Amino acid sequence: TSSGSRMASPEHQLCWVEAALDQFEQPLLRYALRFVGCPELAREVVQDTFLKLCQLDRSTLTLGLGPWLYAVCRNQAIDTRRKESRMSTVIDPTTFEPSSNGHSPEQSAVARDSGDWVLRQLNHLPEQQQECLRLKFQHGLKYGEIAAVIGTTANHVGVQIHLGLKTLREKLARFAENES
Repeated sequence: TSSGSRMASPEHQLCWVEAALDQFEQPLLRYALRFVGCPELAREVVQDTFLKLCQLDRSTLTLGLGPWLYAVCRNQAIDTRRKESRMSTVIDPTTFEPSSNGHSPEQSAVARDSGDWVLRQLNHLPEQQQECLRLKFQHGLKYGEIAAVIGTTANHVGVQIHLGLKTLREKLARFAENES
């Protein structure tokens, strides 16, 4: 047989899935939570995403693992939200973040307050701008990867990120003016 047609051994497949789970489980939980609004539903969405990964023939993966996982997770979350037929609630996206970051309690409190303010303002942006900004800055995806996840072009992603950041900067300037 040719090397392109060989199937991975079950052990190799398990190792690959375990590595993906280690790298992407927590970010995908935060991402799914934004759609479904409930930690238990987010866990189900992520479990379904990794089940699909287990069933995937790795040689058919064309997007790259990260974008593929985010796209599958997004579709699963949207389907789950539709099935639940309720509005998504806003939940702190740091729910699944590790608590120890090496900063003093004072530094952590200031950063948390600033981060909370930005996250609250982010929640007021149009949904697509929020998603593009979160995928870029919270999940580290590139424009092309974000485009593949949400089904648009990299240029459109760039525009959405630009508009979202511009709006956040304007809000921050007004907030700073009012504080002084």
